[in-house]
Amino acid sequence: MSRFVRCSQWLPRPRSEVFAFFQEPSNLAKLTPPWLGFEVLTPGPLKMAAGARFDYTVRPLGFAQHWTTLIESYDPPNSFVDTQLKGPYALWRHRHTFADENEGTRVTDEIEYALPLEPLGLVALPVVKRQLEEIFAYREAAVAALFKPKGGSMKIVLAGGSGFIGRHLSRELVLAGHSVVLLTRSSRASTIPGVETRRWLAEGAEGWEAALEGADAVVNLCGEGVADGPWTQSRRKKLVESRLVPTAALAAAIARAKAKPRVLVNASAVGYYGHDASRSIAESDPPGTGFLSELCGNWEREAKRAESSGTRVVLMRIGVVLGAGGGVLGRMLLPFKLGVGGRLGDGKQWFPWVHLEDVSGMIMAALADERWKGPVNVVAPESASNEEFTKSLGAALKRPTVFPVPAFILKFGLGEMSSLLLGSMKVAPQAAQAKAYAFKRPSLVSALADL
Repeated sequence: MSRFVRCSQWLPRPRSEVFAFFQEPSNLAKLTPPWLGFEVLTPGPLKMAAGARFDYTVRPLGFAQHWTTLIESYDPPNSFVDTQLKGPYALWRHRHTFADENEGTRVTDEIEYALPLEPLGLVALPVVKRQLEEIFAYREAAVAALFKPKGGSMKIVLAGGSGFIGRHLSRELVLAGHSVVLLTRSSRASTIPGVETRRWLAEGAEGWEAALEGADAVVNLCGEGVADGPWTQSRRKKLVESRLVPTAALAAAIARAKAKPRVLVNASAVGYYGHDASRSIAESDPPGTGFLSELCGNWEREAKRAESSGTRVVLMRIGVVLGAGGGVLGRMLLPFKLGVGGRLGDGKQWFPWVHLEDVSGMIMAALADERWKGPVNVVAPESASNEEFTKSLGAALKRPTVFPVPAFILKFGLGEMSSLLLGSMKVAPQAAQAKAYAFKRPSLVSALADL
């Protein structure tokens, strides 16, 4: 049984230039993730032509796989088609097309493939689909990094960008033509093409402070996950220090920089407001009470120190982020897919959600538009209760949602951290709406269907 993959990307370059790059077989390595272990076996020089054959190996799971590819058709600068003659698939046919569009080029990849030994081979389909998604996400970022727009790009320092939001934002910034320097505590370099990785320790700025010199903008996403473990005394200390220490270091580094960044976009959370189900909460509302509210308030105060350096500061108060491959949705999917999902407590508490695409979208809008300043509620315009979210997720997965989790169990098991699940906040994105931000996923149904 054949299956299909289609990807399309616009590039700010003439078709002749783009086609010349893609039709060069040796450039395939630049578009392939390093973890695939791609290696060309055919001796050079390699020449693209109808009937040409190329041999190479890939190691998707650490085991070498030999591919032989035939160039089935070649029509420069419009299209070419390659077909697998030998390799792991029962069928692999890849059509590349190039078309003029808006003074640039639209590149479209259309792949028809079939797995070997069907129907037994279908057990590998989820792994294959996920790997193809990762390969083409990498390819899209690599192409964007190689064909950046001429002018209008920024140098953006992204602190703490190796997490769930940061990985997505890095890719979106590169696709938009920006240069990204990632400051991370991890020893692993970013696998996103066009992203430079610098390891940092916030206690001492040596080794990374130079990255801020001449940067146009800084995005601060530093912080341990608030839902990654019970709020014990030692855990609270980590949550506080992982936010306040690096944020203070960034503000101090901005103050020392000769060429200062124009804007600092600092992540915060809607937990700033505490819990109040009686009204709709806007950016002008005061902070609430409790550990999370106090943490967010102190975090924002450290970020606002950069204002004394003349840097515009945007405080992104982010809601519950829904995105593929992680976040709260990644933790909830399994029980819901098994049909044992249900509302939390009575389900009446408001659930301030936002799609991952809109988190990146609002951050990118704040980087480019000087009207964005001060607190911004990063939530969807459509409010939903926990019960409504539960029913919508069950409908999207076509699963029942008849197993509620009583509030007392959550309180007993999680302590004060249960407030993340049982607390109620009806938060409105007034600042974003006032600036006519166009939400990509404004409704819960559309967001869950996408994910």
